[in-house]
Amino acid sequence: METKKRVEYIDALKGLCIIFTVYAHGVLIPDDSIIGNAFMTMCWGLVPSFFMASGSVLYQKKEFRWKKHIQQLMTIYLGLVFWRFIYWLTYYLAGRVQLSKFEALNYLFLLHDVEQIDTGVMWYMSVYLSVLLVYPITWFLFRGGRQGRQILVALMILIFCAELLVPSVQWGLSNLFGTQLFYLDSIASIFKPLNNGVMILYIMLGAFWFEYRNKIEDKVSGKKRIVYPVCVVCGVIGLMFIKYKDFGSWAWEGKYEMYQYVHVATLILTVGMYGLFASGLFRPVEHLLARLFGRNTLGIYYMHYIVLAVFSWSVLYQTCMEHYFVGMNMVKAVLVALLCSGITILIKNIPLIRKVVS
Repeated sequence: METKKRVEYIDALKGLCIIFTVYAHGVLIPDDSIIGNAFMTMCWGLVPSFFMASGSVLYQKKEFRWKKHIQQLMTIYLGLVFWRFIYWLTYYLAGRVQLSKFEALNYLFLLHDVEQIDTGVMWYMSVYLSVLLVYPITWFLFRGGRQGRQILVALMILIFCAELLVPSVQWGLSNLFGTQLFYLDSIASIFKPLNNGVMILYIMLGAFWFEYRNKIEDKVSGKKRIVYPVCVVCGVIGLMFIKYKDFGSWAWEGKYEMYQYVHVATLILTVGMYGLFASGLFRPVEHLLARLFGRNTLGIYYMHYIVLAVFSWSVLYQTCMEHYFVGMNMVKAVLVALLCSGITILIKNIPLIRKVVS
């Protein structure tokens, strides 16, 4: 496969992921909505799907170039700095932030967050940058033949145990006995070779799936593909049950589930969602998702948070809050994603700044 060739179902998956990313921010869902809570729960599986999609592409490169890799790291870092500046400028012009020189330097270049500016969405790019730091190791192992891939599988098993299995078992035991009788943190620490390991797991899972996609398609074809929507449904129900046990309600109630990426249910949901696209079950809408959203995800990712911040300061936001319904949040997500996608396409045609959105 040529590295520059785009894979439409990967772009389509990224398109759906970014829509749900926007869906999860600036939420317009009634507190008593169970359906809205189910859609919010689905967001937790679609964020790791982003990493799986990235892994599907990253490890198809036939050669590794250190110069190009370092340039990619610097581009992502400088992109973060640029967008942090744009966020600061937006809040400053709205009269909502004042920073000293050293606060500004720490905020911009050391990626230190400040209370006055909501940059919560940028955690993803910070984690992605962290994951890319170990990319050379994983690439050489992945491309190093059978032994290299066996080492990676062993690493993935370690990460699964530390980041997904142990936390899920601990949560289950705590709810089973009504109190935390067993403390598995020390056991989990034995399995933790790296920070942000769970996202490395998803990256590598995407790489292996894409590498062996033909074999997987042969094994899971025809009616067997029902396993993918079943995984999505089971994953959503599992995460909703976890949230119910944690908060005592099946409804949204404006509450986010903590540590949502470290449950086995999240892995099941993520695998199901990736499988839906890889198996062609979304083929009728692949092109639309890919063209409108999937090829402009970086610009949408950075810009939607600014758009939603400005929106939250407006009278229109208060009106929506007073008259909202379940579908309104999806309408908001699609409209904001479309707006940001359009701006991204325009910026891509400007040579000096196109790198900040691509």
